[in-house]
Amino acid sequence: MGAIKRAFYNNILGSGKFDATDLTGTIPDANINGITVQAVSSDPPSPTEGQIWYNTTTDKFRIRATFPGSTAFASGGTMNTPGVSSLANIGNSTAAIAAGGYSTTVGYHNNSEEYNGSSWTATPNLNQARRETESAFGTATAGVVAGGYQPPGSPSAYTEEWNGSSWTAGGALGNARYSAGGLGIATAGLCFGGNHPVSVGTSHTEEYDGSSWTSGGNVPEAHRNTAGFGTQTAGVQTCGQPQSPGVGTVKTAHYDGSSWTAANNSNIARRSHGAAGTAQTAGINVGGDSPGGVLNTSESYDGTSWTSGPNTAVPIGGGFTGGGSATDAIFVSTPSNTAQEFTQGSPAVGNGDLTFTSD
Repeated sequence: MGAIKRAFYNNILGSGKFDATDLTGTIPDANINGITVQAVSSDPPSPTEGQIWYNTTTDKFRIRATFPGSTAFASGGTMNTPGVSSLANIGNSTAAIAAGGYSTTVGYHNNSEEYNGSSWTATPNLNQARRETESAFGTATAGVVAGGYQPPGSPSAYTEEWNGSSWTAGGALGNARYSAGGLGIATAGLCFGGNHPVSVGTSHTEEYDGSSWTSGGNVPEAHRNTAGFGTQTAGVQTCGQPQSPGVGTVKTAHYDGSSWTAANNSNIARRSHGAAGTAQTAGINVGGDSPGGVLNTSESYDGTSWTSGPNTAVPIGGGFTGGGSATDAIFVSTPSNTAQEFTQGSPAVGNGDLTFTSD
């Protein structure tokens, strides 16, 4: 046949392969807008980033580029305490601590367990049994659990600090509360929202310095069953249950160390969910309760907007917290008590196939 007369791109399939069924001869190099795309039998040994070529062996166009790491949830080990809900959860996918909560077989409890990336081991108990302790923050070796709902049924102001081996009393909250949000590190944390004796859903914020709490700015809208991530001077409050009727909200707010400002809404209304992230510009929302039931969805946040992410292995809700960063976090599906590990691989440079879509 000689030279191919028809336009080269007319025979590119959506999969990136070249349809040569109606052609004969050798497929030549392509010239697109003055740029030569080489036809080779194997990938170039040292392509430059952005280089495109056509592999005649695989019948596909290929490119050298930086590809994002894989992002996914995976089920991990199951806690030893049966049927736990409304517990505190601090750490990441390889090192975490979970404490407190409510079990249908035990009731209010002070059990504490440590996670090593595959299994849970009993550790010294909290000093006070309580549930709805979502206001937890820190790491697996330096964590804080504040407030909660204590038996026989009242908000708690009690704070406990975890040092990697035991729990000790910290400074008491100025306002007893439960189902509040928490974020930060053990020496610079926040507790915001929640329920307290005089209000079903509060906007009050308190700042922790490692020993005592002081009042901070109010959240724009009072919430309970809320969550957050980031730092004490650059934090994010996300979703929750507003005072008005309904299940969950999409509201987001930023904290600058003294005051909150409204930010862009998330895509899905949720409450009693988990959140994780060490920066205002990189966080994740996971699971929770919604008008349609318990969720298995996630969303990532870049400091401005929310983007849908992968689903958890099982739906998770019922009041829990998340720990870790936007790329390495842990959540506990309640009441099944199974760890949900979230990891995102690092971006890597490599060769990949190109695909094509119609206009």
